[in-house]
Amino acid sequence: MARKEEVFSRLRRILRDGDVEAVKPLMEELKRVNPMEVLDVCTDEMRKIGKEFERGDLYLPDVMVAAEVMREIASTLTPKLKRKRKFLGRVVIGTVQGDIHDLGKNIVAALLEAEGFQVFNLGKDVPAKVFVREARRVNADVVGASALMTTTMLEQQRLAEEIRKAKLKAKYIVGGAPVTDEWAEKIGADARGEDALDAVVKVKKLLGVD
Repeated sequence: MARKEEVFSRLRRILRDGDVEAVKPLMEELKRVNPMEVLDVCTDEMRKIGKEFERGDLYLPDVMVAAEVMREIASTLTPKLKRKRKFLGRVVIGTVQGDIHDLGKNIVAALLEAEGFQVFNLGKDVPAKVFVREARRVNADVVGASALMTTTMLEQQRLAEEIRKAKLKAKYIVGGAPVTDEWAEKIGADARGEDALDAVVKVKKLLGVD
């Protein structure tokens, strides 16, 4: 095998390039390396990518393709892990029932992964009970719900009620174009993400992480 530093440099490069096809051959070269060390390198590079996006030095597609590569790498390494990876927290996220808009939610999910969170993306048109069931299953630290239409905002309220009924300890953050701070306060959410970047900032603040 080439020097470990050289292979790690290539690992960072395929994250930047979004080269999913290069993951398996590279993982074969790294099969004798501690998988946690590989994940640490990936997480470090993803955080750099996230910071560059915040500064406007990278664009959304750069973050999305890097997150796709990151998921492929994590999936490849999972069977080899001897201890759980240390994440900043576990986030269950989705678009509420009746709403099929999920671009903004997917951006938030990608940025959270870039920051080092374990994200469980439930997709779109997700019933409140499914949010709660998944949050309980993974012992989520945060539940995030997106609503892009005024007609589906009520589902955010229904989810807030289900979270309280289930006595989940997870923090609850809401977002979406029509969602306001006043609405978040009214339904008892812990925070509202004004946009994707703000949502990440709010999640980190809720959990007290840098």
